Amino acid sequence: MSWHLTAISDRVLSLSAFAATVALVWGAASMITTQYKIRQVFIEIETERRIERELQDDASQLNIDLARASLPVAVSAKAGKNGFSTAELDRTVMIEVPKQRLEHDQMEVFVK
Repeated sequence: MSWHLTAISDRVLSLSAFAATVALVWGAASMITTQYKIRQVFIEIETERRIERELQDDASQLNIDLARASLPVAVSAKAGKNGFSTAELDRTVMIEVPKQRLEHDQMEVFVK
């Protein structure tokens, strides 16, 4: 009878060891998969941050270009290339506008 109990206990221990080994391998595979997914997300975040920085740099450059293009010298040069002449003071008409008709107080009114 004791031989029969020893065989059963060996079989139970073998099955327990096998189940523990399977659980250990499955856990290790899950951990590796999770680490891989985390790394992929980290790479994606870094890529998005790089793209954001590039877009911010582009926006800054566009703002600089817009500021340069709106300078009077740039406007006059572009107008000259398109065949427009510069505004001469003797060909300029000043229009007087009553202050009440102005929408904003910051606008200038020329009074003679």
